[in-house]
Amino acid sequence: MPSPLALLGRISTRSPTFGWGALFALVALVAPVTACSLDNPGTDPPSGRLHFPIALEVDDTRLFVASSDFDLRYNGGIISAFELARIDAAIDEADASSGCTGAAPCTIEDIAPLLAQPGAEVKVGAFAIDLALSTQRRRMFALVRGDGAVVSIDLDRDGRAMSCFSGSPSGAARCSGRYLRGKTADQTERRIVLPAEPQSLVVVPLAGDGEPEDPDDPDSPPAERQALVVAHSTGGRASLFLDRKAEGESVLPTLVHVLDGMSDGATVATYDRATGLVAVANRANPVVERIGIADDPNIARSYLFRGGDVSLQGVNTGRDARGMIFEPDGSRAYVVQRSPGSLMRIDLRTPRFESALELCPGASLMTERTGELPDGSVRRRFYVTCYDAQQIFVVDPELGEVVNVIRTGGGPHELVFDPRADHPRAYLADFRDSVIRVISLDPSRPETFERVIAILGEIRTVRGLD
Repeated sequence: MPSPLALLGRISTRSPTFGWGALFALVALVAPVTACSLDNPGTDPPSGRLHFPIALEVDDTRLFVASSDFDLRYNGGIISAFELARIDAAIDEADASSGCTGAAPCTIEDIAPLLAQPGAEVKVGAFAIDLALSTQRRRMFALVRGDGAVVSIDLDRDGRAMSCFSGSPSGAARCSGRYLRGKTADQTERRIVLPAEPQSLVVVPLAGDGEPEDPDDPDSPPAERQALVVAHSTGGRASLFLDRKAEGESVLPTLVHVLDGMSDGATVATYDRATGLVAVANRANPVVERIGIADDPNIARSYLFRGGDVSLQGVNTGRDARGMIFEPDGSRAYVVQRSPGSLMRIDLRTPRFESALELCPGASLMTERTGELPDGSVRRRFYVTCYDAQQIFVVDPELGEVVNVIRTGGGPHELVFDPRADHPRAYLADFRDSVIRVISLDPSRPETFERVIAILGEIRTVRGLD
């Protein structure tokens, strides 16, 4: 197992950037740990509490949060599942008693009662960096640097439980070795392991995904056939896992190939449904590199291949891209650049750089939503989280304009949207304050539309993470 100081060197490039003062402060925190006996199991991450939340996912009943244990205070991170209905009830109660407005959001410090019971938490290694739901939402995949693996977590939709171990332990249990995919060479025919510094994870559906598992029974559950592509922040590599059930194959994701020769410094991987390719942005070169998946019936013969680069030249160097969105028809790509803060529009048919829109400093990630606005119109909007500016920039891609700025405070990072039509809202992971901020997207309440209305968790601000 790597030492805490070795792990400290693996600070994520997907995370916000940190100053030297923060690094020295973290070394001071870690030093007492390294002085202890190596046999000391350490302190378990606390249940029902967030600790540097960095990645989110949401299905129709739960909000999943990965706490990264960034400062190595504990012996690992934790993935928590919060029941959306319990979040609703807590916000409604707070709103009824004190009012939840954009000027004075409700604070719900005790979030343990919001956990989806039982089996609402599982423990993983330090530095969880990304979460992704499987195509049919029966599994959660967590990219965990401290484990050096993709952690595969089974989801029990009826029982609300998460499982990545054998048996039924009480409380939050640590995921066992079998579920840490890519960690050991004996899990794959090619005798390979996941390379260092996994950075971003994307799920890609494969042919046959969603069809009945039993061809003779159209009412059987839909099959899950998917690939997992991991981009690495060092070494210029991308890794391919296949997660499909067939005769003689594993029922857990299997690492089958590592592609070399890509640009160093990958930041984010995104699936382009129009082309079926995975696009990888990076900090080193002004290009987005596209890779395809050769899905052979023999799992050991499957591989990744290069699918062509897209130039980002046009704004400064075009480097340090942090987020991508593709038009559904494949005609254009929108790419967020961290420095200078800008949103680039690329015509993929030419291909050529079209325009750039000035954004905030320190952009982190970008996501999109189409929904109703207070004026009754239905618009598509991009939401760019800005860690350095403590804001979210809202962009209308059709107008090519910034149409709103949401002030968040703290350290805004990943944003996900509630899929339920009767609860239009977004959930924001605040890395610096170790809370989840809830943003209203309810068009019937224009006074709070696109404003933070609730804070889930106790604010514990860490200084120096700028």
